[in-house]
Amino acid sequence: MKNKVSVIFLVLILGLIAVGGFVLLRLNEREMPTVTVNNDVDYIGLTGKIDFTAVDHKSGIRAIQVLLKQGDKSVELLSESFPRRGYFNEAGAEQLNRVVPVETKNLGFRDGRADLVIVATDFSFWNFMKGNQTVYSRPVMLDTAKPRVRVLDSPRYIKAGGASIVIYEIDEPATRHGVMINGHFYGGFPVSEKNSQLYGALLALKYTTDKITEMMVVATDRAGNTGEMPFSMILRPMRPRQDRINVDDNFLDTKIPEFSHYYPDLPGDTNLQKYIYVNQELRRQDNDKIREITSQVSPERLWDGTFGRLPRSSRRAGYADERTYYYKNREIDHEVHLGIDLASVQHASVPAANRGRVVFADYLGIYGNLVILDHGWGLFSLYSHLSQINVKVGDVVDKGAEIAQTGHTGMAGGDHLHFSILVDGIFVNPLEWWDEHWLKLNILNYI
Repeated sequence: MKNKVSVIFLVLILGLIAVGGFVLLRLNEREMPTVTVNNDVDYIGLTGKIDFTAVDHKSGIRAIQVLLKQGDKSVELLSESFPRRGYFNEAGAEQLNRVVPVETKNLGFRDGRADLVIVATDFSFWNFMKGNQTVYSRPVMLDTAKPRVRVLDSPRYIKAGGASIVIYEIDEPATRHGVMINGHFYGGFPVSEKNSQLYGALLALKYTTDKITEMMVVATDRAGNTGEMPFSMILRPMRPRQDRINVDDNFLDTKIPEFSHYYPDLPGDTNLQKYIYVNQELRRQDNDKIREITSQVSPERLWDGTFGRLPRSSRRAGYADERTYYYKNREIDHEVHLGIDLASVQHASVPAANRGRVVFADYLGIYGNLVILDHGWGLFSLYSHLSQINVKVGDVVDKGAEIAQTGHTGMAGGDHLHFSILVDGIFVNPLEWWDEHWLKLNILNYI
């Protein structure tokens, strides 16, 4: 009996030792927390942030600390500690995300190298109950100086619906730079192989512009500091031409089946109702799509010299003509024509106006069969109402190469070419780009 009690007691002791050992092993886990910085902190400007994540899968995070050090100076940016919620895996949070603002001007550091240090400690009993600790450290560059911007050249005048170029210098590498006019940003591009600090930005004004409230070159450096330099040009407002378009049943009977083929869910019970939807809502959607395509700016300049126009053609409608539409002498709509219509022979060969890359070649609503060429620096040309498209997206075509044939697809009453020029998504007057004198005076002389 005594031996049996001894065995039971021994088993209990061994069990307690095993349990205790297991508990101590769990409490003294040695897995280190991990620290990950989620944003680019190579450079920190006047203001910045440190976005980081601390993770500990075992006992959880007990404390985190963020420091910025330079020489003998150390500034604490964040210090947090957390109460123990329990033991084992539930002691602390498994993951913590923090975004720490950095106001460099208030820290007393000089521009130059500093060290970012993030310390994460867990709830382990290891290290005499101090826990496992990870010290994350990396160098950062403090830069509180704004880029210096100098405007070198810009034309004296610009027309509403017109384009121009501004030439400027920046004294340091910039992650974003260009021209800001009335809230619209036009990105800049290198214009000299010899001077890496020299840039140019093509810009444009909508035909409706009647005032310029903001006109400046802006540049943002790697640390997020932004420098600005205003400049001035004299605005010449535009007076659009008024035009009357008569819509009859014959036109509706011809065109609505075409649109219904591509857009089978056109709303409206009559052809006239469907026409008004196409001329208003589908036109807006088409222009949004074109704006999206022509806002994807390429830094490579492919174009050179004046832009060509459809050979042996006559002009049928002008840029920014304000059109009022009538059906049986009743006004039904009012829209604006954002290009120039050119008529030649039926199915005339359409040449590329300048060297460019095809970025769209398909059917698009009121424009019918459409080709858009990207000439670089934010400059695009558009060709629509085509009967045939002879290029595909990605093709690079030379000036004068045949890209299509004229037709009357889309909202066209007869065979012709609708031609447009766009700068960074804004329709501008093609007449300027056909004019050798204008191009030299306003663009080429500054490059």
